[in-house]
Amino acid sequence: MQQSSQTIDKALQNAIQQIKDRRYADKCKDHEGSVNLLGIVFNKDERNVVGIRHEKFK
Repeated sequence: MQQSSQTIDKALQNAIQQIKDRRYADKCKDHEGSVNLLGIVFNKDERNVVGIRHEKFK
């Protein structure tokens, strides 16, 4: 079953928001290099990646 682009975009937004809400990246805040948040959406039926989004943490 094909996922719509709106569904994928919403899932990617939720993935990035979950990383922020759960403060997963906070332990990297003292890292001197750049830190990126990465959201990935998988299609369970096809077992493939259908969307990736990154956002700079700092």
